Amino acid sequence: GSLNHFEWKKAVGPMSQRKIAGNMWVYSRPSNYGPAEWVKQFQHLDPDCTFIVGLNVLNDTTENLVDYAEFFLGDTSTTYGALRAEMGIPDPVKVGAFELGNEVDYYIDIKSYSKKCLDAILAIRERFPDSKFMMCGVSYPLEKPIDDMGWRNWTIEGVKALGEYIDYMSFHAYYDGQTMAWTERYLNQIQEDIKSIVGDKPIQFAYTEAAVWPADNGYGDPPVESQTQMLTGVLSTADFLSRMFKRADSWASSYFCWSAEPNLTGDWG
Repeated sequence: GSLNHFEWKKAVGPMSQRKIAGNMWVYSRPSNYGPAEWVKQFQHLDPDCTFIVGLNVLNDTTENLVDYAEFFLGDTSTTYGALRAEMGIPDPVKVGAFELGNEVDYYIDIKSYSKKCLDAILAIRERFPDSKFMMCGVSYPLEKPIDDMGWRNWTIEGVKALGEYIDYMSFHAYYDGQTMAWTERYLNQIQEDIKSIVGDKPIQFAYTEAAVWPADNGYGDPPVESQTQMLTGVLSTADFLSRMFKRADSWASSYFCWSAEPNLTGDWG
């Protein structure tokens, strides 16, 4: 995902000074919608809103990730807290959790991922002790046998390494076209594997991508991503959320692709 290439320091500050903020395959131009614009847009809708902030644990340095946490959480006496204030956000931002990468199991083994995450967690908590973190769950197990240790080991080994440091686990459930009960079988299996390691410590799910995956047939008119916003996508998402938030282990969800406007270069506005 694009988060795994994102260089946040190139997406802040004056527009005239911004650079292409990551891999050219993902970003074709300097970003005019960086973390400050994201925060201001949603605080305009709800001044008390809470953010899930994605961390590029795969390809950024631990030092840069600590600076990124400072951009959101630091006061104006800090370097990046002051930069945030200069960009129109005077107060520290309410961060519910830092998400440790995006669909990283496609790119890295669980031991290497856990090491990168632990380095980031410990460094950020040294500065901001109350920070909470979200481990990436296995991206899409729904087409694999429920008892297949190939996908279950991601949870088991990850929670062994990170369980005492995390409060949440992401889950990408593109359940559309399958029964809701089928999706919940996998959520229940993940929770069984979590509890076998950490016992009664609650680790809740955050559905950072869910419901409808846009048709994989290239960019059309309108863009295929708009299917997530059309009636079929809205109903599918509502069905998913109404069921998931009856679960005690559900914490949060985003509305995937709700405001995405891709162009032919793959850049996201």
